[in-house]
Amino acid sequence: MVVYLFRLNRLTPPLDPLLSPHYNICMRELYDTLTVTKEQEPSRVGHILRRLATGALALVAALAVTETTTDTPRRLPSDTRIVAMGDSFTSGHNNGDVSNRYENCFRDPVSYADQAARLLGVENYVNVACSGATPEEIITGRFDEPSQLQALDEQTEYIFITLGGNAVNLSELFVYCQRHACTTNSDPIATIYKRITSEEYQSTIQSTLTAITERAPNADILVVPYPTIIDRSAWCGTLVDSEIDAFVEQYIVGINTSLNAVVGRMGSSVHLVNIEQETDLCRNLGSTFFTNQDNPRSLGHPTDTTHEILAAAVLDVLTPIAYTNEYEKKKMS
Repeated sequence: MVVYLFRLNRLTPPLDPLLSPHYNICMRELYDTLTVTKEQEPSRVGHILRRLATGALALVAALAVTETTTDTPRRLPSDTRIVAMGDSFTSGHNNGDVSNRYENCFRDPVSYADQAARLLGVENYVNVACSGATPEEIITGRFDEPSQLQALDEQTEYIFITLGGNAVNLSELFVYCQRHACTTNSDPIATIYKRITSEEYQSTIQSTLTAITERAPNADILVVPYPTIIDRSAWCGTLVDSEIDAFVEQYIVGINTSLNAVVGRMGSSVHLVNIEQETDLCRNLGSTFFTNQDNPRSLGHPTDTTHEILAAAVLDVLTPIAYTNEYEKKKMS
């Protein structure tokens, strides 16, 4: 899909690494031609139109060649600096095997961030996300871990992050609600709703993102929202309990609504990833999240299936940003 990006009030060419090199060359040619038109005299209109016609024909040919090259991996220079940060949805949460002692923040290569870095061919990558980390702990560090900000500097180019989900310990809440009659209108659930939609909560997330932008001023930050666990509009009916189902659905919606509001207040270098593919347990026959109640610390965390979906969503957003950045670098060199 051709994507136009506006940066610094200039139209940049819609480069797409999924298409052939011929396509991208043609788009640069057309872009350069359109740039010239702003500065040329009317007497040169004929010449410009001929160039546009030639470029358009070449573009059609390039698109024809592209039909057999759509599987070309989306790659970046191997030394591109990418840092993954945040909580368990980025750490990988030891791929659900969290019954043992808490070590290395439960980081696991199943993480969507690790998968995205591998697909991009990037070797200068590090994942410092920590399971259980709150937005504040991303800055201060969790347990004996140092601040995640220490992984950032002016050379950092891209950051993948999930944050805000640990406003409450969901595992403990599920256990509590199994023993007590929890309803969406009573505590502790009602209090949680108020918290995740409050200005204070959003301010905490914004403060963390601001600290990240200050530490890595040249980076594009991709904020990954939390994937849908339960969708009550699907055909499965009640999955756990009607009240718990409602809470899980509204909890994710509430957090993501706040994330969207915060990202909207940040600068153009902060982007919210759009997860278009369905991830809820019902439509995916229980394959997208861990549901073993004997291991409550893994409950509601994404499986490798969902991490693959998240990796694809990240690449969809990153691709046009990265190729625009690479094009700008070449123009400046």
